[in-house]
Amino acid sequence: MPGWRLGYVVAHEEFIKIFNRVKQYTNLNPPTPAQYAGLMYLKNYKEKYLSETVPIYKSRMETMYKAIREYLPETIVVKPRAGLFMFPNLEPYLRRLNTNDADFVMKLLRQCHVAAVPGSAFGEGGKNHLRLTFAKENEEAIREGIRALSQCLS
Repeated sequence: MPGWRLGYVVAHEEFIKIFNRVKQYTNLNPPTPAQYAGLMYLKNYKEKYLSETVPIYKSRMETMYKAIREYLPETIVVKPRAGLFMFPNLEPYLRRLNTNDADFVMKLLRQCHVAAVPGSAFGEGGKNHLRLTFAKENEEAIREGIRALSQCLS
């Protein structure tokens, strides 16, 4: 439940051990109202919410993936199986512009009015990537955003 500091993780046990080391310093105790809201959600609304929202997110994800393939054919991108983000590798484009992902996202925001997070914010392995979300915008806005991103790279 974003904004409520409440959620859960399902992952391999080894990942959970590492995750808990970080979590203990960022979220010791979610607020009591959030815990009650989470319980109510799990008991009464989860199935309805998921049946309504999963198809929306899946459609947005497909739209973003297809737009990236269409407008940015040199990009390496993996279609996610879960989550609300894509992490395309724009290395060929950034190399031609002689820039990096951090500088490019500033240009992208200022000149093309598209927000993204530089992949390098997630460590060395994220270099030349962008983190893009398809959580909020509709399919038309997603296509337009990827088109604008591609124009910003030319």
